Amino acid sequence: MPAPKFASAKAKHDEQERRRKAREEWDRQQRERDRQQREQWERNRRRTDQGYAARAAVKDTDKAIALEIVNAGHRALVRKWHPDLNQNNPSEAHEMMVKINRVIEALRLTLGS
Repeated sequence: MPAPKFASAKAKHDEQERRRKAREEWDRQQRERDRQQREQWERNRRRTDQGYAARAAVKDTDKAIALEIVNAGHRALVRKWHPDLNQNNPSEAHEMMVKINRVIEALRLTLGS
């Protein structure tokens, strides 16, 4: 785009001043966008760090509790589906015991016992 012709030096000066102010405003807005983006990154980093800390706490302190819950559930299911207690349908009871034991073993491996 060719440079516009100005009627006077004052008009040229006014146009230059308008462009300078527009550039300054754009720069100010860009700095504000950058600041907001940095703050968002920082908030996300803190959330992630807190998540890691929470998971580490769960791993360390709640692992024993989780194992107790798994074992209690296992005992309850074994009592319910043991073939000796299900004389009416021993084959189904046997299949359920096999499934229960597979799941419990996977949970115990996951929990690291």
